[in-house]
Amino acid sequence: MPGAAAVIVVVGPPGARPEVVAEALEAAVDAGPLLAGPEHAARGGELAAERPDARFVLVRRDLEACLREGVAPDAWHEAAAALLAALEALAPERWCVVGRERLLADPRAELRRLCGFLGLTYDQAMLAPVERARRAEAAGGAARAAEQ
Repeated sequence: MPGAAAVIVVVGPPGARPEVVAEALEAAVDAGPLLAGPEHAARGGELAAERPDARFVLVRRDLEACLREGVAPDAWHEAAAALLAALEALAPERWCVVGRERLLADPRAELRRLCGFLGLTYDQAMLAPVERARRAEAAGGAARAAEQ
């Protein structure tokens, strides 16, 4: 398990919104350096070689949800396949997958699981970004339903 100084890299295909997980992890009192965003996804293998302490978190989201937000299916499939291939080349203790739907449905359990993997102390403050994302997604779903 990594210590508090381990670099955490949070990535995801288009529409997965890994920034929600990154914001939650920033609230952990003992989190080390955190890298999130598409530029880090493209450098995954390079980061893994440069920083053997790095741990990777792949945020996964249902393709149908991404399509509803206008994500091109080819772009999603290509990015998801590339990210998964890069992570599968690493030792299993260096990466994990967080399902966005599961995170929004049971944030405490999913964040506790993620903290356990990363060697971080869970903190209630980690829930705030997830709750904001859940409210925003619910509002977006209600707006889409009203349009139909």
